Amino acid sequence: MRVEDEARAVDGMRMELVQVRSGVSKLGQLRDELLERLKELKDELERVRGEMGRSEEIKEEIEMMRKELERGRLAVEYEKKVHADNLEQSKAMEKTCFPWLERLKICVLNLPTQKKEHEQQLQLLQTQVRDMLKLMEIVRWHMGEIHILMLLVYIR
Repeated sequence: MRVEDEARAVDGMRMELVQVRSGVSKLGQLRDELLERLKELKDELERVRGEMGRSEEIKEEIEMMRKELERGRLAVEYEKKVHADNLEQSKAMEKTCFPWLERLKICVLNLPTQKKEHEQQLQLLQTQVRDMLKLMEIVRWHMGEIHILMLLVYIR
């Protein structure tokens, strides 16, 4: 009986050994799966870190574009203001020039009767009109240059 008991004990140990080997095999497979999953997670982490670095670049680009847009808006507002000022000055110049032109017409009509007096006035008015027109052209030219320079300064 003792031998039978020992044989049963050995059989029990064999079965237990088979179960332990099976468990070790399953643990080995589980370890391999976990290592593979760990590798996948590390790869995913690297990819996400790379994307985060790119997102910072994109945020910086967006901020730069926002600032550029704001400068553009300021330039447009400035342009509107300058245009309004130029229009006002142009109207004021026109108001100044039209009376001179009317006076010139009257002088031309009265020229035959008051030739000498009117010739002097006509010459004076013509000179003034020419000077005024030249002055207007110079002012317009300078205003254009100033406008361009102001835009360049604003853009910078």
